[in-house]
Amino acid sequence: MAIAIGANTKLAFKKESVYGTNPGGTDWLQLPFTPPLDFGPSQNLEPSDVIGIATNRDAADPFYDAITVDGTVGVPVDKTEFGRWLQLLFGAPTTTNVGADYTHVFKSGGTALPSASIEVGYPDIPRYMLATGVRAGQLDLTLAPTGRPTASIQLLGQAGTYSGSTVDASLTVPASYEQFNNFQGALKRNGSALASITAFRMTFSNGLEPLRTIRADQKIDEALPGETRVSGSLTARFADNTLLGDSEGTTPIAITATLTISAVKSLEFEIPRAFLPRRRARVEGRAGVSFDFDFEASYDGTTAAALQVTLKNQTTAY
Repeated sequence: MAIAIGANTKLAFKKESVYGTNPGGTDWLQLPFTPPLDFGPSQNLEPSDVIGIATNRDAADPFYDAITVDGTVGVPVDKTEFGRWLQLLFGAPTTTNVGADYTHVFKSGGTALPSASIEVGYPDIPRYMLATGVRAGQLDLTLAPTGRPTASIQLLGQAGTYSGSTVDASLTVPASYEQFNNFQGALKRNGSALASITAFRMTFSNGLEPLRTIRADQKIDEALPGETRVSGSLTARFADNTLLGDSEGTTPIAITATLTISAVKSLEFEIPRAFLPRRRARVEGRAGVSFDFDFEASYDGTTAAALQVTLKNQTTAY
């Protein structure tokens, strides 16, 4: 009996030129992912409120609700393929280059978001789930002193179908995978290094809303972008009054988180206008005292975005 093995699971990705339309072809990308991968169609059962079907107090048949294609994928934070997800989250970047080195600048708040078709394949069975009209709703990112950065992306699709064969039997595998690590990280406040930070967490949301209409195929009409939100937190050891002073005032600060392999291989998250609410210290034992500084970001006129992401690598375009 065949058993699906997680290590054999394939995640295939291709941008759509028309929302909800399988782009076809044979040039699909095999993207790396980290567990858990929890994405695909689901359909809930709702209990019936009908009385009088049975001859006793037992319930009548439940009914099926609408099909929803959504879920979350864990995403490695690397110098190349992470840009595919950034493009899905923010839209096409502004790209410049010096020779073979490219700088891609993504900004929040774009008026239109791209869509992709994504296939999750279990070749051991074989069983393949193809989702079309997929848009990226939210990014959750965490940096820490050790280990690797963790990121997950919430997805919302228009439709999902199953098949016994893959859309592309010859997926394009990443040629040069190079992951960022937490020891390459740095945090800045208003352009100056920020010390004593033990954790950085950031959430970016596109505020996606499924547009449901009455239609026989149970698809949504669209995944509509709403208001973007940028929020997060900084966990800091109580070593000085810098962030404490910021939280006691009403002036926003600029927060920048950077992962750097080299001068031409880096990833930077710039939040130019972050507000910190006032917080109290937390004593958890005999060791150092900590603060959790939450933040909420807003649109910045100079950057023309609430969040700007700059990816430097050797990829020509996204």
